[in-house]
Amino acid sequence: MQSTLLFAVIGILISSLPLTIVATKRMKAELSLMAVSILLLSILYNIVWGMCALRVNGVLPERDDFLNVKVLMEVATGITDQTTINFIIYLCAAGFSIINVLVALAVYKTGIDHHPWKWTGRTLAAAVLLLAIISIAISIMGGLSFYMVFFDLCCGIMAAGAYALGLTYKEFCVIGNIYVQGLILVLSALSIFFTMVKNVRKKQSTLRIAMLIVSAVYASLYVIGFVLICRHYAMPLEEAFNLCVQELKSFGQSFYGVGYIGANIIIFVVGWIFLLILNVLINMFLNKQLISK
Repeated sequence: MQSTLLFAVIGILISSLPLTIVATKRMKAELSLMAVSILLLSILYNIVWGMCALRVNGVLPERDDFLNVKVLMEVATGITDQTTINFIIYLCAAGFSIINVLVALAVYKTGIDHHPWKWTGRTLAAAVLLLAIISIAISIMGGLSFYMVFFDLCCGIMAAGAYALGLTYKEFCVIGNIYVQGLILVLSALSIFFTMVKNVRKKQSTLRIAMLIVSAVYASLYVIGFVLICRHYAMPLEEAFNLCVQELKSFGQSFYGVGYIGANIIIFVVGWIFLLILNVLINMFLNKQLISK
């Protein structure tokens, strides 16, 4: 189990290196805030997987309250056969590696055609498709429902991030699901506003100014919503997680009886992806239909 995890993590780490190489070349070709941000994020991403490898190898200590990875795999999939678990680990590692390559390709293509949100949307769609394919494969192998396996794999991704950074599962879930996902949506909405600012600077008209105002209001709603959410969960991360779980259970019971797992998937997967893709499509439309004129 230990060697399987180590090989899998090292494989993912190696596949993440092209992203940093591409980001470095892009920054050299075009020194911009986006290019620098992509490079810094890619380096941080490499460091996270490097830390994960060091933890698996025992170089860095694990948190005492973190679940044993083998137990986590068994709980998440319902599969106890070691050979099958090892195969699933390699399958997930292959999925991560493919996503890393797709992200590197997206950064490369963005540097050529300067449409970052188009490639962000395509990469996100590919990542979700891969996650769905892996979920189907595991559900067939374990005789489990796709619905349950998909949720368990999402939890596994969060657990892997927590493991790499030395956080508890609860701490990382709050940081990732509430703050990081929320911030990404805010940035995607703000990008629409900045696109319209660029549009109005290029050519002023009544329609464009009106669209600028609408985009400002739209982005403000995201900012205000994010601030309210941050205030709502302004407490220790463990307590924020417990509060969120209770609210998800309550929502799951009241919303067509979808339950806790259904509420998670609706809000943090389907809802989040829908809003992000919506903002991506709006941005793409504005870039294509307005700025090009």
